[in-house]
Amino acid sequence: METIIGWFKTNLGERFSASPYNVIMMAILTIVILALLASLAFKRWKSQRANQFLTIVIAALLLLIVSAEPTFRWQLVVALLPAIMVAYQAFFLWLYHPKSKKKSSDSMNGQATDYGPTSDDVERAQRAVDSHFGLRTLSIRYGFPAILLGLTGIVVLNVLVSPTLFLPSLTAEAVTGIKFGAVGSYIYVLIELGRRTFRHDVTGASAMWCLVTLILGPVLAATVAILWHMKQPDDQGWWAGGVVLFFAGFAPRRVIAAIEQAAIQLLKVGGQTAVVENRQIPLGKIRGIGPQVEERLSEEGILDVNSLATAEPLRLIRNTSFDMKQILGWIDEAILLVTLPKGWEALEDHGITGAIDLAWYNNQLDTVAQPFTDAGLPQEIKDIANAAKISPASNLASTIVRLYEDRQVQYIWALYNSFSEFAGGDDEGQSVSAPRWTKCFIPEIKDGFDRLLIEEIIKQELPLTIVTEPGDAAYEITCSSTTAEDKSKAYNVRLIEPKSGSVIWAGDASEKSIWPAFVGRSGPRGAAARIVSKMKNALAGKG
Repeated sequence: METIIGWFKTNLGERFSASPYNVIMMAILTIVILALLASLAFKRWKSQRANQFLTIVIAALLLLIVSAEPTFRWQLVVALLPAIMVAYQAFFLWLYHPKSKKKSSDSMNGQATDYGPTSDDVERAQRAVDSHFGLRTLSIRYGFPAILLGLTGIVVLNVLVSPTLFLPSLTAEAVTGIKFGAVGSYIYVLIELGRRTFRHDVTGASAMWCLVTLILGPVLAATVAILWHMKQPDDQGWWAGGVVLFFAGFAPRRVIAAIEQAAIQLLKVGGQTAVVENRQIPLGKIRGIGPQVEERLSEEGILDVNSLATAEPLRLIRNTSFDMKQILGWIDEAILLVTLPKGWEALEDHGITGAIDLAWYNNQLDTVAQPFTDAGLPQEIKDIANAAKISPASNLASTIVRLYEDRQVQYIWALYNSFSEFAGGDDEGQSVSAPRWTKCFIPEIKDGFDRLLIEEIIKQELPLTIVTEPGDAAYEITCSSTTAEDKSKAYNVRLIEPKSGSVIWAGDASEKSIWPAFVGRSGPRGAAARIVSKMKNALAGKG
């Protein structure tokens, strides 16, 4: 312990005597970071959590730069730039992701629609959104690669600046290859991440490939330099070998492919391969998918229409820069192509461009007896079957029912109808379930406490719709209060169901807060805020 204290005294003393302003800045930044980390525990500032995280990251970067030696700071900034791009993408996805639309009047009254996605489908979609865009998922997919990318960048830049210090036993050829390969790989990483950041298209896989490139590029360039005996010339003229070494770091896959081809020709390995019949439907059949989009989807493992039809839409929304409705439309059309590979084009003349459009005709089959017969089918479905050359028409009717009951169709249908495009904000406190909005009545409470409860219910977005008539409400909130010796009040609130008389939830809170005034609110408003917060946490997942 004394050794650690002595080390801090020695280093901070030398740093303070050399540059006192840096030490003061380090102390201020450290205090700011600790204060912001402590503030994350308070629910009062939950709406500002995104801003708190952003401030913590910026302050930590400034602290890291200020604490470094002046001659090392430029290396630190350059080395951390790729990691900052990856972290920015994670922060962007955390703030901007599909959000549930405001409930319609029917759903707010507790009435479920009889057609289309069910509440279970909407709940499944909400759980999927929370899973794919949750803080834990983004930390694993982006935070971990960003940390590794930052550490690798620091090491590579140090080796590039002082190769003999870190690699004293390597030959001059290997050192030359490492230097040119490191420059090439770093430029590739900046171009790749910069291009993807511009479109908000950075993925965890692309970040990991950039990490591999930073390591593979210098190693491959050193290998090429040793194999071809490339030494840096003494004159200042053109050196073709330097271009090769730079390209080995910039595009290691192409160089490896060239080396592999040369080795195959040298060893005379390989032969004729058998031709296998290919039943894949190319992605170009889908409207809006061109060569560039097809190449981008191939990075996500989607190589044909069948793989697109069964893809997880939220994964594509998170990993690519395509709009949510665009991705859902592609998957919708892909399902139709897979289901009716010979008749889907004819359906477009009837305005049926996807599986959802075809499944919509299920409402015309609700009153038709099964098994279906051509005589009992509606004329419109017969016309569609005739246009698509599907005979008998009962086969199309069965296909419509299957599509309507298909989980993937209901999934994208729920996302299309119940979720909006990207909307900013933090929804970490959102319930995993999709609660029904229920009418609730709050009678007049002494000292206007009912008004404070209503304001907090609206502010904290509880799944309750406040009504003014008790006869219209499914639930009722009652409140009683007691006065302590110091004249502070404690409120006891219950959420009851008047018809059955059962108590759904009960909780209490005092006007006095255990936290200082600058941390927690006191008085009736603070008590109302704490009661509603407890109620919200208790009701989470119910619906």
